Amino acid sequence: MSSFAKLLRHSNFVKLGDFKNRLVVGRVVHRVNDDLYIDFGMKFNAICKPPAGSFQNFPIGADVVLKLQDPELSISFWAQNMI
Repeated sequence: MSSFAKLLRHSNFVKLGDFKNRLVVGRVVHRVNDDLYIDFGMKFNAICKPPAGSFQNFPIGADVVLKLQDPELSISFWAQNMI
């Protein structure tokens, strides 16, 4: 039986490496005001603003390409006030 550490070390997730500036494909799952919520396979959806004047070009279900800047931005809002 393998340990969790061994399974994680050899997992496809770890083999992906650094996420910064990685291009990924996602799908628009929700639209609120001028924000697009995009499921790209991680724990949380990405929340993105489309290029100016192009909001209607991204209906729910549209496939989009994202360039990840910081995949762990959730730290900035849930832990910000804990210190």
